[in-house]
Amino acid sequence: MTNDYEDAAAAAVQQKSNGRGTCVSGPTTVPLGLAEVAWDLPSIRTLAERDHTNILSLKVYDRGSHFPAHDAPDLLVGDIWQFFGKVR
Repeated sequence: MTNDYEDAAAAAVQQKSNGRGTCVSGPTTVPLGLAEVAWDLPSIRTLAERDHTNILSLKVYDRGSHFPAHDAPDLLVGDIWQFFGKVR
């Protein structure tokens, strides 16, 4: 029987030795869009703005849940179209 905790500790060492799990040197510059729906965990805008310098869209909607494609597809599709319209 293996000890899961020992395996996790070994994996952490492996990740650090091959470059994974290290801190990034600065904020990302990839275009980013964020959408917050009413019945899901709120996004943490300050962390998003700290870690990403190219936020093209950050919207808060008054309806929808964790599965907006199911219960608010019109919001999701509109948000995606609006975001990619800015990326062009």
